[in-house]
Amino acid sequence: MLPRNNTHPAFGQTDIGRVRRRNEDNFFCDAGAGVFAVADGLGGLARGDAASKAAVDALAEIVAETPSGNALDRGFIVNRINDAVLAAVPPGALGNVTGGTTLTVAQLVSENQLRIGHVGDSGVFVFSKNGQIGTN
Repeated sequence: MLPRNNTHPAFGQTDIGRVRRRNEDNFFCDAGAGVFAVADGLGGLARGDAASKAAVDALAEIVAETPSGNALDRGFIVNRINDAVLAAVPPGALGNVTGGTTLTVAQLVSENQLRIGHVGDSGVFVFSKNGQIGTN
């Protein structure tokens, strides 16, 4: 695992798009820890914005609590983020509808290895040095 002093450049940006009135996307970038994520709130469900924010906020807490150089535990991440999303938009808080989000997380584990996990349909694009694009 890489130590937390990575120097790889990273950035994030969201865009509301042309259809929605509210941006329901959130992202997380911690270049030092080599962890990056995007959460896409489900526009068809109420409070997708709150669900995606809860997901990235929970991930940020997990990364801060994880010792430098350690891999993130997938099962722990899924459970903790699920709990955070349900707390932010509890079932029944909006009638029979709850908020939802996709989440894609990438962790740079070595100079040549990226671990990717996701729930939902948010894709990952990997750009090679020669400009070719691959997807997960």
